[in-house]
Amino acid sequence: MRARLLLLVLLATLPALELILYLAHHHGREALSAAREQMYLLAHMTAADYARLLDNTHQLLATLAHLPEVREGRGQPCNALMAQAKTGYAQYANLGAIRPDGTVFCSAQPMKGRINVSDRTYFQKALATRDFSIGEYQIGRITGKPVVVLAHPDYDSGARLRAVLFAAVDLIWLNPLVQQARLPEGLTLTLLDSRGVVLNRYPESEKWTGVSHAGSALFRAMRETRGEGTVEDVGLDGVRRIYAFAPLRHNASDGGAFIAIGIPRHVVYAEIRNILILVVTGLVIVTVLVLLAAWYGGDVFLLRRLNALVDATQRLARGEAGARSGIRDGAREIAQLAHAFDDMAETIERRDTDLRRSALILKESEERFRALVETTSDWIWEVDAHGVYTYASPKVKELLGYLPEEIIGKTPFDFMPPEEAARVGQQFAEIAAAQRPFERLENTNLHKDGRRVVLETSGVPIFDREGRLAGYRGMDRDITERIQAQEKLHYLAYYDELTGLPNRALLLDRLKQTLIDGQRHRRMVAVLYMDLDHFKNVNDTLGMETGNRLLRMVAERLQGCVRPGDTVARMGGDEFCVVLADLAQESDVAEIIQKTLVSLSAPHRLAERELSLSVAIGISLFPRDATEPETLLKNADIAMYRAKEHDDSYQYYSPDMTASATERLMLENDLRHALERRELFLHYQPQVHLHTGAITGVEALLRWRHPRLGMVSPAKFIPLAEDTHLILPIGEWVLRQACAQARSWQDAGLPPLRMGVNLSARQFRQPDLAGTVRRILGETGLDPHRLDIELTESTLVKSPEAVAEILSGLETLGIQISIDDFGTGYSSLTYLKRLPIDILKIDQSFVRGVASDPDDASIVIAIIALAHALGIQTIAEGVETREQAQFLRKHGCETMQGFYFSKPIEADALAALLRKQARQSERERMLEWIER
Repeated sequence: MRARLLLLVLLATLPALELILYLAHHHGREALSAAREQMYLLAHMTAADYARLLDNTHQLLATLAHLPEVREGRGQPCNALMAQAKTGYAQYANLGAIRPDGTVFCSAQPMKGRINVSDRTYFQKALATRDFSIGEYQIGRITGKPVVVLAHPDYDSGARLRAVLFAAVDLIWLNPLVQQARLPEGLTLTLLDSRGVVLNRYPESEKWTGVSHAGSALFRAMRETRGEGTVEDVGLDGVRRIYAFAPLRHNASDGGAFIAIGIPRHVVYAEIRNILILVVTGLVIVTVLVLLAAWYGGDVFLLRRLNALVDATQRLARGEAGARSGIRDGAREIAQLAHAFDDMAETIERRDTDLRRSALILKESEERFRALVETTSDWIWEVDAHGVYTYASPKVKELLGYLPEEIIGKTPFDFMPPEEAARVGQQFAEIAAAQRPFERLENTNLHKDGRRVVLETSGVPIFDREGRLAGYRGMDRDITERIQAQEKLHYLAYYDELTGLPNRALLLDRLKQTLIDGQRHRRMVAVLYMDLDHFKNVNDTLGMETGNRLLRMVAERLQGCVRPGDTVARMGGDEFCVVLADLAQESDVAEIIQKTLVSLSAPHRLAERELSLSVAIGISLFPRDATEPETLLKNADIAMYRAKEHDDSYQYYSPDMTASATERLMLENDLRHALERRELFLHYQPQVHLHTGAITGVEALLRWRHPRLGMVSPAKFIPLAEDTHLILPIGEWVLRQACAQARSWQDAGLPPLRMGVNLSARQFRQPDLAGTVRRILGETGLDPHRLDIELTESTLVKSPEAVAEILSGLETLGIQISIDDFGTGYSSLTYLKRLPIDILKIDQSFVRGVASDPDDASIVIAIIALAHALGIQTIAEGVETREQAQFLRKHGCETMQGFYFSKPIEADALAALLRKQARQSERERMLEWIER
């Protein structure tokens, strides 16, 4: 009897145990499934972001490659362009461009010295594949950060490599997105490249970035499947996790990369395991107690109460958590057993409540991931197999202006223009038929307010339990601003922003097509290259805004002078180019040139004044002068410079012009290397006091001894240095050499001299001129009072306020200021009164005629009197005769300079002259030069 009773009790507890185990197993599977689903979603979102990053970078680099700052390899403007382009992209550590030899010539981030990346994988891939490439993990040589570098090679029309543009992707680019989400404890996000090297891991990016994961089961699973999947493995930190992984898709030649999302195994099963242990433990304890109670039960009421217990147990097994025995009295053992059963039922009910709470926690976790989806900048959606929306995240309100409930039940094509709906609908039908995922599908949608919104759509198929296609799940991203920015960049790559005219790149493209048409129809083509005369004066005197308005007016007039089918382009600055197509004879060109000259010479009314312009035009003809676009353009440019040299309105190209231009180009190239080859040197012309005969100063004069041409005239190479901006490094070298020489003479015991150094207008306008002079004086040890800076009058009349500020800075250093060639420029009492001028140098054109031309004599006397009235010294330039010297001395000029006393000589010869004078008395010195 007792044995049957015990067996009955044991059998009665089995359903309860089965229910507990089933609930635990069921909730465990739900927890694992939810975790995997959440990880897959996050992995796909990250993979989509990575793919978009690659495409966006490729498009950005391809667009930047068209800009003239990059193609022409201009260092500082190119650096500024890259820095501006990088401003809107936090994921990039750097942007830049590389020469074919691997030298970085352009960088958004400052470079310390010369950087060469020819050994980098991304650079070698770009050259080998001639296409967009992705590098391996590396530490950037410019940024010092862990990066993956994306590269785009740019080739010219002859398939020659111009440059390789690159974008260094900061490997922590995903961390801010992950940090904003409330993720489960211990979750990791890892990016691996094709070698298994960690590109980024959240958290602890700095600790794990660059570490190899190649030997792990996770990486083996990635390489074997080459797709998405799950695997359980021990992570780098020793924690066992359940991983969901997916490939980051890009060009197959780049090797690929993977994203892995891992959740610790114990986090997924912890809650279920704890509940299961408590429930099973309680059940075992209660079962033992029940068995003990049954063992000692045996009176007449035993079976009746046992039946009540059996009934309560069966009800409990059927899921009635509130089932109780209802026994309150009777035999002590039966009552205890009933009480124990009721305790067990309460425990099971409590554990069931705990299991339900656990399910609620899992649901809340799922909702957290849903919140992440709904708060992301993308619109998340689901459609059924027919393309009808079944879910839309709230973000759709921001993107299209519709509430989610307005979207559900409709198809994506209901929100597109008819032509776009037909195009995208056909694409989606093909994708759905193949049951394959799709990425970055661009499509145009209509916002609720009627405006057009460009979306980038990605999605993956969803399958039911039988493996049938149930629909698609994916996301949409608003790329309208990006498309507009790309269109803007494309416009800037081919059009001049100021005038709206085609730029050089578009002009060459149109010229190429025009030449093809001309050759086919045996017609002439003319290229007119134009330069506005003295346009720089407009900017300097009336301001850049007025200059810009004038350029726009010129552009409008030029367009009015040509025919439909002709092209007017702005080449930069004040240079324009016109392509005249379909010409029957050369006289047709002359008619348009005359029309252009008349139109441009007509007054332009600007800033309440009328301005008249003249222009120099160079003309080259197809097929007479050349058959290639670049050659025609170059020949027209050469002809234009010849027109300016001869002060003509226009010049037709002739072959002899090329020789002259080639000579100028060769001279320019040699001048660029003259400093480093030590071909430049200084001569010094003494400045002699007219009343004592003593040498009181010298003027430093630049000379060039060319290895092939011999001595090159300063009149030839100094304007060339001005045009090419080489005057800045050369001028600084002259200033340093002159100061060092003056200090050297002083250290040799020779009398201290005033060292005169000419500064060009371009040197004078360079930033922080006073700082440069101060640094050179400090390096050479020359007393600032011994330095005389010589400036022309034309330099002083431009931007008077800025000139006064610069001269004030130089005066503070103690430097003397001289006006060179006074009387030949814009002589003005205003700047003589306002500016800190110490010396006037009377131009030799007046000095030359003082003994024979009354007008020259009067001008020189007036200049000396004016200078003395203002407390300014005078130096007469170009003194060549005794009569000139005596005239100047008689009328109070302090100092002279010219061949009468000495031509410019080398430093050693001047030192010998100073030593000779040191041995002479004042009377001996005066007699010597008077008797010359």
